[in-house]
Amino acid sequence: MRIDYEAPNEQCYIELRKKTGQAAVDASIARKALSHSTFMVGIWDENSNKLAGMGRVVGDGALCFQVADLLVDPDYANQGIDKLVMEEMIQYLNENAGIGASVVVITELGLIPLYKAYGFELTYPNAYSMKRIRNG
Repeated sequence: MRIDYEAPNEQCYIELRKKTGQAAVDASIARKALSHSTFMVGIWDENSNKLAGMGRVVGDGALCFQVADLLVDPDYANQGIDKLVMEEMIQYLNENAGIGASVVVITELGLIPLYKAYGFELTYPNAYSMKRIRNG
């Protein structure tokens, strides 16, 4: 496996989103999302040159960050790619997030243990989080 810190092309990103059950996006939206990332890490299968997993951090680069798109191709499940991606993102955050910075993640229930292992805590009952997704 090879680690890189460049955005994949939008087609690789779109395909990985589809394989992991994320909402479909068109190429222009994918390109814009990738170009506005604060940090990017990709894990590539050197044998097939296939994107096995990736993660993005978005935000203002100082006080507000969101861990986004922790995506692992199901063909590479249970190989520790999710942990490798998280370790890279946490290293970036440790080096770049200012004192008092807020780092949030919105996740499916099944990934809560993974994020807890990296110091994330549920916000409730001290705070609530909300989200709004544009549909149609």
